[in-house]
Amino acid sequence: MNKTRPVILVLDESRTFCRTLAKVLEEHGFTVAQAYSWEEAEDVIEKTGIDMVLLNLTVFKEEGLAMLSMIREQKPDLPVIILGTHNDHALSFEGRRLGAVDYFTIPLNVEELIKVIGGTTDNN
Repeated sequence: MNKTRPVILVLDESRTFCRTLAKVLEEHGFTVAQAYSWEEAEDVIEKTGIDMVLLNLTVFKEEGLAMLSMIREQKPDLPVIILGTHNDHALSFEGRRLGAVDYFTIPLNVEELIKVIGGTTDNN
């Protein structure tokens, strides 16, 4: 039985952040797509079999919550993990209310993130 590698979309306007996180995820056996805007993300989500989205709200903030809402409307079963620069309880709460499966602060606890991604993609 040949199990395919889960495909993770990293959505952040920073190409450096996306490339760095993509490298880490690929080292842990995931396939990674990258998008630097909502328009790019929407295109990737439509054309690729994405298993999860990592949405960085550090820069996007309110726009990012709107993106999360749009993802949930278009693909209600697509898990989304939101990322932020500090432990923003209001942002974390609002993200979860909108359907995010988890919230991680940057700098990331990579091992914990990998564990959550693996557990979530295995269940979908």
